Amino acid sequence: MAENFQSYKAFFREFVISLFSCIAFGFITGEISGNVWLGFIIFIILIAGLSFVIFKKYDRIFKLIKSGASGYYYSYNQEKDSAGVYKDAGNSFYYLGVSGGSILEHFSNWSKQHSHINDYKFLLMNPEGRMLKKQVAFEQGVGLDTDIDSLETNLVKTIEEKTLAEKTRIQSSIKILKTLPAYKEGKLHIRLCDQFIPWWIYLFDEEKIYIGILEKGKRGYDSPLMVLKKIQGFSSPFTLFKNSWENMWAEADII
Repeated sequence: MAENFQSYKAFFREFVISLFSCIAFGFITGEISGNVWLGFIIFIILIAGLSFVIFKKYDRIFKLIKSGASGYYYSYNQEKDSAGVYKDAGNSFYYLGVSGGSILEHFSNWSKQHSHINDYKFLLMNPEGRMLKKQVAFEQGVGLDTDIDSLETNLVKTIEEKTLAEKTRIQSSIKILKTLPAYKEGKLHIRLCDQFIPWWIYLFDEEKIYIGILEKGKRGYDSPLMVLKKIQGFSSPFTLFKNSWENMWAEADII
């Protein structure tokens, strides 16, 4: 929260400074040239350019504002936030995702540095399963009840090509996971499921869970994210997602 608060302050400070700078520069230009309209045009051009740069720089602030209105956390960034997220693991880390490709580099480095963790579980989609194409089609904006073969030829071709690419990513992820010390030591287990995956999951110590809700037509790294904690002695949304994970793991194929 402190980092987010500092980002808010930096954003508003930079925006206010830029705004007054543009006003001053436009005013000075108008005074020197004797042309008020020229000063106004210069002001508009400057404020448009600086606004684009500032909004691009602080795009995560706007995602966070959107998340507050929508009821979920929307600023998770794989590159910037993974180190802080993985520190939540003390004894175990369980993962659910299509291929796991987006986290492999971070996870590989982290797992090598935390040999004290004895329980890793990766649940990926079966690259040979029938649901993989449905999963890819969903990412392309196609509903689950839609017959893929009834779609336009170009879209069907795109789905088939992306399904093949996703299949390759899953197979590559499995190979990489098998090279890790945790796998060779029997600490890391991999299973494959042939079910539609509505969300990706990080489950730490069976106490805290990160849930990325997969939206139709969007990639997984753009997922709105919820963070839930276990409440001792009570059922909660955490319990629902944890049970869902356990059921999918139990029904998946062992590698």
